Amino acid sequence: MEKEVIRYRTNRPRSLRWGGMKERFGQNARYGLWVADMDIEVCPHILEALQQRISHPIFGYDLEPKGLKEAILAWHQRRYRVALDPEWIVYLPSVLPGVALGIEGCHSVAIQPPVYPPFFQIPKDLGKKLVTNPLQNNMMNLSHLRSLDFDALILCSPHNPVGRVWSASELEELSSVVGDRVIVSDEIHCDLAYMPHTPMHTIHPRTISLYAASKSFNIAGLGFAYAVIQDDTIRQKFVRKLKAMHLQPNPLGMLATMIAYQRCQEWLEEVKRALRRNMELVRARLHPAVTFSMPEGGYLMWLGFSGLGLSHKELKRLLYEKAGVALSDGLAFGSSGYGHFRLNVATDPALLEEAIEKINEAIKEVL
Repeated sequence: MEKEVIRYRTNRPRSLRWGGMKERFGQNARYGLWVADMDIEVCPHILEALQQRISHPIFGYDLEPKGLKEAILAWHQRRYRVALDPEWIVYLPSVLPGVALGIEGCHSVAIQPPVYPPFFQIPKDLGKKLVTNPLQNNMMNLSHLRSLDFDALILCSPHNPVGRVWSASELEELSSVVGDRVIVSDEIHCDLAYMPHTPMHTIHPRTISLYAASKSFNIAGLGFAYAVIQDDTIRQKFVRKLKAMHLQPNPLGMLATMIAYQRCQEWLEEVKRALRRNMELVRARLHPAVTFSMPEGGYLMWLGFSGLGLSHKELKRLLYEKAGVALSDGLAFGSSGYGHFRLNVATDPALLEEAIEKINEAIKEVL
Protein backbone atom coordinates (compact mmCIF):
# COMPACT_ATOMS: atom_id res chain seq x y z
CA MET A 1 0.00 0.00 0.00
CA GLU A 2 2.77 2.44 0.87
CA LYS A 3 4.34 2.25 -2.59
CA GLU A 4 1.06 3.49 -4.03
CA VAL A 5 0.81 6.33 -1.50
CA ILE A 6 4.35 7.58 -0.80
CA ARG A 7 6.25 8.74 -3.87
CA TYR A 8 9.65 10.35 -3.39
CA ARG A 9 11.00 12.98 -5.76
CA THR A 10 14.42 14.59 -5.29
CA ASN A 11 14.66 16.02 -8.82
CA ARG A 12 13.49 19.48 -7.74
CA PRO A 13 15.78 22.01 -9.47
CA ARG A 14 13.49 24.99 -8.75
CA SER A 15 13.21 24.22 -5.03
CA LEU A 16 15.13 26.11 -2.35
CA ARG A 17 16.15 22.78 -0.89
CA TRP A 18 17.89 21.46 -4.01
CA GLY A 19 18.16 24.33 -6.47
CA GLY A 20 19.51 26.70 -3.83
CA MET A 21 21.76 24.18 -2.08
CA LYS A 22 25.13 24.79 -3.76
CA GLU A 23 24.88 28.56 -3.47
CA ARG A 24 24.35 28.22 0.28
CA PHE A 25 26.53 25.22 1.14
CA GLY A 26 29.18 25.18 -1.58
CA GLN A 27 29.80 23.31 -4.80
CA ASN A 28 30.58 20.04 -3.02
CA ALA A 29 27.09 19.80 -1.51
CA ARG A 30 25.18 16.86 -3.03
CA TYR A 31 22.64 15.85 -0.39
CA GLY A 32 19.99 18.42 0.48
CA LEU A 33 18.89 17.49 4.00
CA TRP A 34 18.34 20.95 5.41
CA VAL A 35 15.28 23.17 4.82
CA ALA A 36 12.04 21.78 6.29
CA ASP A 37 9.98 20.48 3.41
CA MET A 38 9.61 16.91 2.18
CA ASP A 39 10.86 15.13 -0.93
CA ILE A 40 7.43 13.47 -1.08
CA GLU A 41 4.76 14.10 -3.69
CA VAL A 42 1.57 15.57 -2.28
CA CYS A 43 -1.51 13.47 -1.66
CA PRO A 44 -3.17 12.70 -5.03
CA HIS A 45 -6.46 14.18 -3.82
CA ILE A 46 -4.75 17.56 -3.33
CA LEU A 47 -3.10 17.38 -6.74
CA GLU A 48 -6.40 16.51 -8.41
CA ALA A 49 -8.22 19.44 -6.75
CA LEU A 50 -5.48 21.90 -7.70
CA GLN A 51 -5.38 20.68 -11.30
CA GLN A 52 -9.13 21.09 -11.56
CA ARG A 53 -8.94 24.65 -10.22
CA ILE A 54 -5.98 25.58 -12.43
CA SER A 55 -7.83 24.34 -15.50
CA HIS A 56 -10.00 27.45 -15.18
CA PRO A 57 -7.87 30.13 -16.89
CA ILE A 58 -8.64 33.08 -14.59
CA PHE A 59 -6.73 33.67 -11.35
CA GLY A 60 -8.42 36.71 -9.90
CA TYR A 61 -9.85 37.32 -6.45
CA ASP A 62 -11.34 33.99 -5.36
CA LEU A 63 -13.92 33.43 -2.66
CA GLU A 64 -13.05 31.22 0.30
CA PRO A 65 -13.55 27.56 -0.74
CA LYS A 66 -16.94 26.36 0.45
CA GLY A 67 -16.37 23.98 3.33
CA LEU A 68 -12.91 25.21 4.42
CA LYS A 69 -13.84 26.34 7.91
CA GLU A 70 -15.92 23.21 8.46
CA ALA A 71 -12.92 21.10 7.40
CA ILE A 72 -10.71 22.89 9.95
CA LEU A 73 -13.28 22.40 12.71
CA ALA A 74 -13.67 18.70 11.89
CA TRP A 75 -9.88 18.18 11.71
CA HIS A 76 -9.29 19.59 15.19
CA GLN A 77 -12.19 17.64 16.62
CA ARG A 78 -11.06 14.40 15.02
CA ARG A 79 -7.33 14.63 15.75
CA TYR A 80 -7.16 16.65 18.97
CA ARG A 81 -10.63 16.17 20.51
CA VAL A 82 -11.04 19.95 20.53
CA ALA A 83 -14.29 21.70 19.63
CA LEU A 84 -13.32 25.04 18.11
CA ASP A 85 -15.66 27.99 17.86
CA PRO A 86 -15.66 29.11 14.20
CA GLU A 87 -15.22 32.70 15.42
CA TRP A 88 -11.81 31.79 16.86
CA ILE A 89 -10.32 31.02 13.43
CA VAL A 90 -8.40 33.77 11.60
CA TYR A 91 -6.92 33.12 8.14
CA LEU A 92 -3.29 34.05 7.38
CA PRO A 93 -0.89 33.81 4.42
CA SER A 94 1.57 31.83 6.57
CA VAL A 95 2.49 31.20 10.20
CA LEU A 96 5.28 33.78 10.53
CA PRO A 97 3.08 36.84 9.90
CA GLY A 98 0.92 35.43 12.70
CA VAL A 99 3.95 35.40 15.01
CA ALA A 100 4.73 39.01 14.11
CA LEU A 101 1.13 40.12 14.61
CA GLY A 102 0.93 38.23 17.89
CA ILE A 103 3.86 40.07 19.50
CA GLU A 104 3.42 43.43 17.77
CA GLY A 105 1.89 45.12 20.81
CA CYS A 106 4.43 43.72 23.28
CA HIS A 107 7.62 45.27 24.65
CA SER A 108 9.62 42.20 25.68
CA VAL A 109 9.42 38.73 24.09
CA ALA A 110 10.76 35.42 25.44
CA ILE A 111 11.92 32.51 23.30
CA GLN A 112 13.39 29.09 24.20
CA PRO A 113 16.49 28.28 22.15
CA PRO A 114 17.71 26.35 20.36
CA VAL A 115 14.71 27.34 18.30
CA TYR A 116 13.49 28.18 14.80
CA PRO A 117 15.68 31.09 13.57
CA PRO A 118 12.86 33.56 12.68
CA PHE A 119 11.88 33.62 16.37
CA PHE A 120 15.10 35.57 16.95
CA GLN A 121 14.70 37.85 13.95
CA ILE A 122 11.03 38.83 14.10
CA PRO A 123 11.15 40.44 17.57
CA LYS A 124 14.36 42.28 16.63
CA ASP A 125 12.85 43.54 13.37
CA LEU A 126 9.86 44.85 15.33
CA GLY A 127 12.09 46.62 17.86
CA LYS A 128 11.22 44.30 20.76
CA LYS A 129 13.48 43.35 23.64
CA LEU A 130 14.37 39.69 23.22
CA VAL A 131 14.97 37.49 26.27
CA THR A 132 15.95 33.84 26.12
CA ASN A 133 15.06 30.83 28.23
CA PRO A 134 17.37 28.11 26.87
CA LEU A 135 16.18 24.52 27.00
CA GLN A 136 18.02 22.22 29.39
CA ASN A 137 18.37 18.64 28.16
CA ASN A 138 15.44 19.26 25.81
CA MET A 139 13.25 20.42 28.72
CA MET A 140 11.80 23.87 29.39
CA ASN A 141 13.64 25.62 32.24
CA LEU A 142 10.59 27.05 33.98
CA SER A 143 12.46 28.24 37.07
CA HIS A 144 14.63 30.43 34.83
CA LEU A 145 11.63 31.58 32.81
CA ARG A 146 9.98 32.70 36.04
CA SER A 147 12.87 35.10 36.63
CA LEU A 148 12.59 36.80 33.23
CA ASP A 149 10.78 40.02 32.39
CA PHE A 150 8.61 39.51 29.29
CA ASP A 151 5.19 40.41 27.91
CA ALA A 152 4.80 37.49 25.50
CA LEU A 153 6.32 34.06 24.97
CA ILE A 154 6.81 32.46 21.56
CA LEU A 155 6.35 28.72 22.00
CA CYS A 156 7.37 26.11 19.45
CA SER A 157 5.06 23.12 19.91
CA PRO A 158 6.19 20.57 18.72
CA HIS A 159 9.65 22.06 19.12
CA ASN A 160 11.89 22.81 16.16
CA PRO A 161 14.70 21.68 16.14
CA VAL A 162 14.82 19.29 19.13
CA GLY A 163 11.61 17.44 18.21
CA ARG A 164 9.91 17.57 21.62
CA VAL A 165 6.13 17.18 21.80
CA TRP A 166 5.35 18.96 25.07
CA SER A 167 3.10 16.97 27.39
CA ALA A 168 -0.11 18.42 28.82
CA SER A 169 1.49 18.60 32.26
CA GLU A 170 4.51 20.50 30.90
CA LEU A 171 2.21 22.98 29.19
CA GLU A 172 0.12 23.39 32.34
CA GLU A 173 3.27 24.26 34.30
CA LEU A 174 4.28 26.67 31.55
CA SER A 175 0.88 28.34 31.68
CA SER A 176 1.15 28.83 35.43
CA VAL A 177 4.52 30.57 34.99
CA VAL A 178 3.31 32.78 32.14
CA GLY A 179 0.18 33.82 34.03
CA ASP A 180 -1.93 36.41 32.23
CA ARG A 181 0.72 37.10 29.60
CA VAL A 182 0.25 36.09 25.96
CA ILE A 183 1.65 32.91 24.43
CA VAL A 184 2.13 32.79 20.65
CA SER A 185 2.26 29.07 19.93
CA ASP A 186 3.65 27.86 16.59
CA GLU A 187 2.05 24.42 16.19
CA ILE A 188 2.85 23.93 12.51
CA HIS A 189 4.39 20.47 13.07
CA CYS A 190 1.58 19.16 15.29
CA ASP A 191 -0.02 16.87 12.69
CA LEU A 192 3.30 15.02 12.53
CA ALA A 193 3.44 14.27 16.26
CA TYR A 194 4.11 10.63 17.19
CA MET A 195 2.56 11.04 20.63
CA PRO A 196 -0.48 13.03 21.80
CA HIS A 197 -0.27 16.73 20.97
CA THR A 198 -2.00 19.21 23.29
CA PRO A 199 -3.00 22.53 21.67
CA MET A 200 -1.72 25.34 23.88
CA HIS A 201 -4.95 27.30 23.66
CA THR A 202 -6.80 24.48 25.44
CA ILE A 203 -4.64 25.13 28.52
CA HIS A 204 -3.80 28.83 28.33
CA PRO A 205 -6.76 30.92 27.07
CA ARG A 206 -4.53 33.91 26.29
CA THR A 207 -2.87 31.98 23.47
CA ILE A 208 -2.56 32.67 19.76
CA SER A 209 -2.17 29.16 18.33
CA LEU A 210 -0.85 29.06 14.77
CA TYR A 211 -1.53 26.17 12.38
CA ALA A 212 -0.95 25.20 8.77
CA ALA A 213 -1.11 22.07 6.65
CA SER A 214 2.13 23.14 4.98
CA LYS A 215 4.56 20.83 6.81
CA SER A 216 2.38 17.76 7.22
CA PHE A 217 0.98 17.79 3.67
CA ASN A 218 4.02 19.34 1.92
CA ILE A 219 2.23 22.43 0.56
CA ALA A 220 4.37 25.21 2.06
CA GLY A 221 4.65 27.00 -1.28
CA LEU A 222 0.88 27.57 -1.48
CA GLY A 223 0.68 30.16 1.29
CA PHE A 224 -2.08 29.47 3.79
CA ALA A 225 -2.20 29.22 7.59
CA TYR A 226 -4.64 30.12 10.33
CA ALA A 227 -4.70 31.28 13.93
CA VAL A 228 -6.95 29.98 16.68
CA ILE A 229 -7.59 32.77 19.21
CA GLN A 230 -10.30 32.23 21.78
CA ASP A 231 -9.74 35.42 23.82
CA ASP A 232 -12.06 38.02 22.25
CA THR A 233 -9.90 41.06 23.04
CA ILE A 234 -6.68 39.46 21.76
CA ARG A 235 -8.44 38.23 18.62
CA GLN A 236 -10.01 41.62 17.84
CA LYS A 237 -6.64 43.37 18.13
CA PHE A 238 -5.00 40.67 16.02
CA VAL A 239 -7.64 40.97 13.27
CA ARG A 240 -7.46 44.76 13.31
CA LYS A 241 -3.69 44.67 12.74
CA LEU A 242 -4.08 41.97 10.08
CA LYS A 243 -6.61 44.08 8.16
CA ALA A 244 -4.36 47.13 8.41
CA MET A 245 -1.55 45.20 6.73
CA HIS A 246 -3.86 43.82 3.97
CA LEU A 247 -2.42 40.33 4.31
CA GLN A 248 -4.36 37.78 2.27
CA PRO A 249 -3.95 34.00 2.04
CA ASN A 250 -3.44 32.23 -1.28
CA PRO A 251 -6.71 30.70 -2.61
CA LEU A 252 -4.82 27.62 -3.84
CA GLY A 253 -3.42 27.10 -0.36
CA MET A 254 -6.90 27.38 1.12
CA LEU A 255 -8.20 24.78 -1.33
CA ALA A 256 -5.27 22.41 -0.73
CA THR A 257 -5.71 22.65 3.04
CA MET A 258 -9.41 21.91 2.82
CA ILE A 259 -8.82 18.82 0.68
CA ALA A 260 -5.96 17.68 2.94
CA TYR A 261 -8.18 17.84 6.01
CA GLN A 262 -11.14 16.24 4.27
CA ARG A 263 -9.51 13.44 2.28
CA CYS A 264 -5.83 12.90 3.10
CA GLN A 265 -5.67 11.60 6.67
CA GLU A 266 -4.77 8.07 5.57
CA TRP A 267 -2.01 9.47 3.34
CA LEU A 268 -0.65 11.46 6.30
CA GLU A 269 -0.47 8.37 8.50
CA GLU A 270 1.47 6.54 5.79
CA VAL A 271 3.87 9.48 5.57
CA LYS A 272 4.41 9.43 9.33
CA ARG A 273 5.24 5.73 9.25
CA ALA A 274 7.74 6.35 6.44
CA LEU A 275 9.35 9.21 8.38
CA ARG A 276 9.72 7.07 11.49
CA ARG A 277 11.43 4.38 9.43
CA ASN A 278 13.86 6.98 8.11
CA MET A 279 14.62 8.09 11.68
CA GLU A 280 15.26 4.49 12.65
CA LEU A 281 17.60 4.22 9.67
CA VAL A 282 19.57 7.20 10.98
CA ARG A 283 19.68 5.71 14.48
CA ALA A 284 20.96 2.39 13.13
CA ARG A 285 23.52 3.74 10.66
CA LEU A 286 24.88 7.08 11.94
CA HIS A 287 28.32 7.03 13.59
CA PRO A 288 28.00 6.58 17.39
CA ALA A 289 30.11 9.70 18.00
CA VAL A 290 27.09 11.75 16.89
CA THR A 291 24.52 12.30 19.63
CA PHE A 292 20.77 12.86 19.31
CA SER A 293 17.38 12.09 20.82
CA MET A 294 14.69 10.50 18.69
CA PRO A 295 12.13 13.18 17.76
CA GLU A 296 8.66 12.94 19.26
CA GLY A 297 7.24 14.83 16.30
CA GLY A 298 8.16 16.12 12.85
CA TYR A 299 10.92 14.98 10.52
CA LEU A 300 13.87 16.98 11.87
CA MET A 301 16.72 15.49 13.93
CA TRP A 302 19.00 17.64 16.12
CA LEU A 303 22.45 16.12 15.80
CA GLY A 304 25.35 16.83 18.17
CA PHE A 305 28.91 16.57 16.83
CA SER A 306 30.79 17.97 19.85
CA GLY A 307 32.27 14.55 20.57
CA LEU A 308 34.48 14.87 17.51
CA GLY A 309 36.59 17.53 19.21
CA LEU A 310 36.31 19.95 16.27
CA SER A 311 35.34 23.60 16.24
CA HIS A 312 31.99 24.53 14.75
CA LYS A 313 33.75 25.97 11.71
CA GLU A 314 35.67 22.74 11.25
CA LEU A 315 32.44 20.74 11.55
CA LYS A 316 30.88 22.81 8.76
CA ARG A 317 33.83 22.04 6.50
CA LEU A 318 33.63 18.36 7.43
CA LEU A 319 29.91 18.08 6.63
CA TYR A 320 29.49 20.49 3.73
CA GLU A 321 32.81 20.11 1.88
CA LYS A 322 34.10 16.68 2.83
CA ALA A 323 30.84 14.72 3.16
CA GLY A 324 28.87 16.92 0.76
CA VAL A 325 25.81 16.85 3.03
CA ALA A 326 23.80 20.06 3.47
CA LEU A 327 22.46 20.23 7.04
CA SER A 328 21.00 23.30 8.76
CA ASP A 329 23.68 25.09 10.79
CA GLY A 330 22.97 24.73 14.50
CA LEU A 331 24.16 28.26 15.30
CA ALA A 332 21.21 29.63 13.32
CA PHE A 333 19.06 28.27 16.18
CA GLY A 334 21.01 30.19 18.85
CA SER A 335 24.35 29.95 20.61
CA SER A 336 23.35 26.64 22.22
CA GLY A 337 23.43 25.22 18.70
CA TYR A 338 27.24 25.26 18.72
CA GLY A 339 28.45 21.84 17.58
CA HIS A 340 24.96 20.89 16.34
CA PHE A 341 23.31 20.55 12.95
CA ARG A 342 19.70 19.82 11.98
CA LEU A 343 18.98 16.88 9.69
CA ASN A 344 15.80 16.59 7.60
CA VAL A 345 14.92 12.90 7.13
CA ALA A 346 11.96 13.54 4.78
CA THR A 347 13.62 12.16 1.68
CA ASP A 348 14.11 8.94 -0.26
CA PRO A 349 15.54 6.40 2.24
CA ALA A 350 18.15 5.29 -0.28
CA LEU A 351 19.44 8.86 -0.60
CA LEU A 352 19.32 9.30 3.18
CA GLU A 353 21.32 6.14 3.72
CA GLU A 354 23.92 7.29 1.20
CA ALA A 355 24.21 10.69 2.90
CA ILE A 356 24.65 9.07 6.32
CA GLU A 357 27.41 6.89 4.92
CA LYS A 358 29.18 9.99 3.55
CA ILE A 359 28.99 11.60 7.00
CA ASN A 360 30.36 8.41 8.60
CA GLU A 361 33.26 8.28 6.14
CA ALA A 362 34.16 11.90 6.88
CA ILE A 363 34.00 11.29 10.64
CA LYS A 364 36.29 8.24 10.42
CA GLU A 365 38.96 10.36 8.79
CA VAL A 366 39.16 12.70 11.80
CA LEU A 367 38.92 10.12 14.60
